[in-house]
Amino acid sequence: MGNRRQRFKYSLKTRRQVSWSIITKCLMVLFVIGMVTLILIIVNTTSDEIVKNQTQDYIEIQLGDEYQLAAWDYDYFNCPLIPYVFKNVEVSYIAINNKTGKKKEVIEEDVSLSKIAEVIAKKEKKKKLEKEIKTAH
Repeated sequence: MGNRRQRFKYSLKTRRQVSWSIITKCLMVLFVIGMVTLILIIVNTTSDEIVKNQTQDYIEIQLGDEYQLAAWDYDYFNCPLIPYVFKNVEVSYIAINNKTGKKKEVIEEDVSLSKIAEVIAKKEKKKKLEKEIKTAH
């Protein structure tokens, strides 16, 4: 009978050790995930001011010279765990046609930040090429 109690006692002790080992490993994994998240938050390059400026530039490029921007608003979720390419901006704006006075309204249009950056880059490239043409003549 004593031998049976001894085996039960050791198996209970072993189970406790295994349980603590599992708990310790889970806590370490959570700690590592927390540290990675903290580093991403600190290193995050997408600031609200940058997004605001890029969004306004994007809207003005989309409107062209025909429309004057009257009012605009944007909304986006800045999560450091989501890469820049997959972040979306919800854009709303009202513009007025310079000649006719007709309003153009866009409400809650989803645009990715990568598309906004691409449109701005194309516009800058176009300006650069036009400047080269003017200096060549």
